[in-house]
Amino acid sequence: MASGGGMEVEVRVVGGARSCFVALPLHLIEALSRTSASGDLPPVLALDLRAAAGARWSLAWSGAASRSRAIEVAQELAECISLPDGTIAQLSVARSLTRADSVSIEPFSEDDWEILESRADLAEETILQQVGIVYEGMKFPLWLDGHNIVKFVVVSSCPKKSVVQLVPGTEVAVAPKKRKEKYQDVQKQGSLKEQVETKALLRVQAADRKYAHKFKSKGIELGVVLSYAVLIHPDTAARTSFGNLQLVTISSKSSPKGLIEQGKEAAQKKGVSVPKRTREVVVYVLFSDSVAKGHVMLPYSIRHFISADTHSWVYVKKYTANVKKDEPIMKMCPLHFSMHEKYVHDNSDLGGHEKDTWRNTSIPSENGNFFQKAPNNEHLLSTDADSISESMSEQKVLIKHWFIGQLKEMAFHAENSEISSVVLPAKVLIHFEVVDGKLSRGVDFLYLLTITFENPGYNNSQGNVEITWKAPTDDLENLELNFGRLELGEALSFDSVVDDGFNNAFKLTRSSLGWMENAMSDVTKRLSVLVSSTALRLFNRLKLPFPGYVLVHGPRGSGKTALTRAAAKYFEDHQEILAHIIYMDCSKLAIGKAKETRQAIEESISEALLHSPSIIIFDDLDNVISVSSDPQVSQSSSSSDSLVRYLTDILDEYKDKSRNACGYGPIALMASVQSLQSLPQELTSSGRFDFHVELRALAIPEREALLKHQVEEHKLQCSEEVISEIASKCDGYDAYDLGILVDRAVHAAASRFVLPSACLNSVNPTLVKEDFLKALHDFLPVAMRDLRKYAPDGNNGGWEDVGGLNEAVTIIKETLELPSKYPNVFTKAPVRMRSNILLYGPPGCGKTHIVRVAAAACSLRFISVKGPELLNKYIGSSEQSVRDFFAKAAAAAPCLLFFDEFDSIAPQRGTHSAGVSDRVVNQFLTELDGVETLTGVFVFAATSKPQLIDAALLRPGRFDRLVFCDFPRWDERVEILKVHSRTVSLASDASLEDVASLTEGFTGADLAAIITDAGLAAVHEVLDSRQDGIPEREPCISKELLMSVAMKARPSTPADDKSGYDKEFGEFVSSRKSLSTKARESKGKKVTLA
Repeated sequence: MASGGGMEVEVRVVGGARSCFVALPLHLIEALSRTSASGDLPPVLALDLRAAAGARWSLAWSGAASRSRAIEVAQELAECISLPDGTIAQLSVARSLTRADSVSIEPFSEDDWEILESRADLAEETILQQVGIVYEGMKFPLWLDGHNIVKFVVVSSCPKKSVVQLVPGTEVAVAPKKRKEKYQDVQKQGSLKEQVETKALLRVQAADRKYAHKFKSKGIELGVVLSYAVLIHPDTAARTSFGNLQLVTISSKSSPKGLIEQGKEAAQKKGVSVPKRTREVVVYVLFSDSVAKGHVMLPYSIRHFISADTHSWVYVKKYTANVKKDEPIMKMCPLHFSMHEKYVHDNSDLGGHEKDTWRNTSIPSENGNFFQKAPNNEHLLSTDADSISESMSEQKVLIKHWFIGQLKEMAFHAENSEISSVVLPAKVLIHFEVVDGKLSRGVDFLYLLTITFENPGYNNSQGNVEITWKAPTDDLENLELNFGRLELGEALSFDSVVDDGFNNAFKLTRSSLGWMENAMSDVTKRLSVLVSSTALRLFNRLKLPFPGYVLVHGPRGSGKTALTRAAAKYFEDHQEILAHIIYMDCSKLAIGKAKETRQAIEESISEALLHSPSIIIFDDLDNVISVSSDPQVSQSSSSSDSLVRYLTDILDEYKDKSRNACGYGPIALMASVQSLQSLPQELTSSGRFDFHVELRALAIPEREALLKHQVEEHKLQCSEEVISEIASKCDGYDAYDLGILVDRAVHAAASRFVLPSACLNSVNPTLVKEDFLKALHDFLPVAMRDLRKYAPDGNNGGWEDVGGLNEAVTIIKETLELPSKYPNVFTKAPVRMRSNILLYGPPGCGKTHIVRVAAAACSLRFISVKGPELLNKYIGSSEQSVRDFFAKAAAAAPCLLFFDEFDSIAPQRGTHSAGVSDRVVNQFLTELDGVETLTGVFVFAATSKPQLIDAALLRPGRFDRLVFCDFPRWDERVEILKVHSRTVSLASDASLEDVASLTEGFTGADLAAIITDAGLAAVHEVLDSRQDGIPEREPCISKELLMSVAMKARPSTPADDKSGYDKEFGEFVSSRKSLSTKARESKGKKVTLA
């Protein structure tokens, strides 16, 4: 297309776009590319549109594609340049643009200038990203931090051209546009004279509930709460031109839809009058370094009054009041606030079922709202007609003490300057709280003080009054004040929406989670980038990809919820961030419908955008979005898939609009799941939930820290030695288990705590070792409820229960015991320890028995899996079973995972047409390759047909240690007979050596059967020889009886089968020796080692 040529196009005005660059349809972009000599288009194109009626518009394009066949223009830009929706025009392109050296612009209105003053730092960065071309007289919008749109008019440009391009080197000068002062005749007007010189948009920070002054009324001690001043940081005041002790108006930037109507309906049901909604309050500004920069600290009463929740945005304007000299009429009206359920976040998990700021005073009413409840009387002031004079006297006392409290707080921040007068505006909030150290939840009293005048010369009866005094501020108790005429008005009701987030709901902090220090450090480092406005602007400026969000995974009870909440609270309390926290319990969302879940997620993200920087926690996300591991359940759920697409679209759209428009503040997301495999890959891909933090089994130091924390939480004491010893006994315990263990220990010690001597002792009670030992008795951690742990004194006591198999015992001891006995040596050794052993040999030769004895001797938890138990006919179920067993072993570490009849689980691939075995083998390979990262997990397997096992499983790093359990030799048969004869009575002349000589070719199981049969025959001999039904002697195996049983016994493995086994095992060993790698054991003797 030539510069002067044109083609007919349609223009569509779209909402939601936050840039002055337009979007072109794909066919038009392709046409423009074809007309370019190089095929590439410049970064910015100047477009000229001419309508048939003669109207003309200049636009800029920087690569965006529209979703339709029309040119898409942002609605705000179209309004500025008067470009109607649906315009049909001729399009031409300017091939070259003159770069602007300097451009002079001015705000379109005074309001634009006031907003610009508060966000000047953003304007400089944003204008080059959102505006491509300008010309003299052009009006254009600029989007600032997602909350404001400022409009400008181009005054001039250099060089003087019709259209110039803004580039990084362009100097942009902004001319101020001050609001002109208006002089009015006060006597005729009679209204407040208000001049707003500065309008700042600041974020709300919650104020601490502390008393500025205390006094007694009707025998009740009351505390005066600050309600006539707000706090800001001195640096914020300097940037926004606010002075200390300056009057300002505070108003909420926005209010929830429908809230006013709901408040009116609730108040009408209560029989209380509802005044017209007032969203503005006049207060003093005080400087304080405790306030975060860019924030304003609002007392609770003010936040309720203007309906501004924590971390929302409010307008702060300078206020100049016209003080009236007439005697004022001050009316005190008791004030109630109500909050509808719809705007209450369900944080019941965090310590409270309902969430209302006046949580200390509110009870739920029948209609679902929350109203103030005061003790004995509804208010401090009586409304009885017989005690009006007394009430007026009480009213003066209340106002005086409230005034003293406000003056004390103002004097504290006055920087040593004397305060001799203050101005009370037309409406003032008065807040008292009952002081009672025994109550964890106090009682509040709130009043609205309105000031009016009866002078008919004023058009408006309301006005400001100046209160002066002569006493110094350090002698305020003797202050004499004239408040004019006092009256008591009827109760008023206002709707409110206030949410304090985590402040009093979650007690765990980052420092208290010492047992997960590494995981906490990783999470906070990533979140510090995600919630940083500076980082967000840096990524935008350098056009770097945004980092992904945090996904914490681990088994139940591993501390995922505690980690995410503590990390979020850390950033909520961080003075430079003050993140807004939104907690979503997805396990509760899973109960509802998919539409309700989607709506809840949408509302949470919208809230996060309005209160940014924000952190959203999706706890147990796999409850609403997951990949089912049950083969009988459909692998894809339409509702789950729809929710996945919706969430991924939201995440991608947020990042795109944050980059293109600089319109959204920083938002971080955290999610917790039990397993990475439970989430669809779309959510865990790069740029989404791609920062994975795994919570592994707790080691001894982590368990010590957790036990110590749990004991301190109970206000108890316990010695470091006891905690260390108990922690060493709690292998495989997670955070939940240790919490239950401490509770059980407290219960075990309860009888000692209630003794008179303990009650007289003021020191916190102490837990001792015996308390924990009682707690450990018969207590099984959740992850081990279906596991076995053999005791050394049980039937599988120790290595002495193994007869023969000496070489096998040596190899297993080397694998299991040496690393635990000499951890420092093995940690420093540059070798990888072999922890996987395959035992093979004929049936009955002790393979399973030696594994059970090894678990008992080394005090390992034992998971035994029979081959057929693992296989399942449903697709994917067998592989999932393999994953589950390895995950269970990891959670139960130290643990010995034993697969019996292994040849039926993992045969050679390609030998079964169904393919189930192939997938199982592949899953085994995957798990065994990662088993070296599973600390404390040993994998053993046993088979009588090793040649059938897939060769890949026998390579180094997998089952690379092969132990042959052959038919016992003569000396081994003697040892086996001795082990099994320990529990029976043998005659002194009974010779086990003679029996061993008679049992060539017998297995260990056959020899055990001989002893058992001999013992049973001895019992029959005793019973047959008894007289009068009473045995004459104890059963004893004589030499003759033992030899008789041995001579009658037959081996369970016939000679032909034994020869077959010898041949098969020989071929297996020979095939292994023929491999070029020749993997061999480097230490110890071996029965058979490949």
